[in-house]
Amino acid sequence: MYEYENCGAAIKSALTQHGIYYCTIDDFSTAGTDEMKKAVLFAELEKHLPGLIGKNPMELTQQIYQETRITATKKEMELFCNRYVRTLKLKVSEDRFVVEIQK
Repeated sequence: MYEYENCGAAIKSALTQHGIYYCTIDDFSTAGTDEMKKAVLFAELEKHLPGLIGKNPMELTQQIYQETRITATKKEMELFCNRYVRTLKLKVSEDRFVVEIQK
């Protein structure tokens, strides 16, 4: 987290280059954290893509939330599962198969 008024573009760029998720302190208690949560959940989902075969989508979703330590209701997890986990697509990219998240 950073203070909006006291953080320059160079610091934000460095955080992004190193894969560090961030938000402003001003947004921390508002809906501004939703995008950060989603980015963290997508990153964790991508780690699981190679081993998806045979997994239960809802169990995978619960595992992702547990590993990212993001607190959510059962309904929020079901929405994430239905919107992003159950809609994963197999795609051919540059002569190889990849699993794509429908963001």
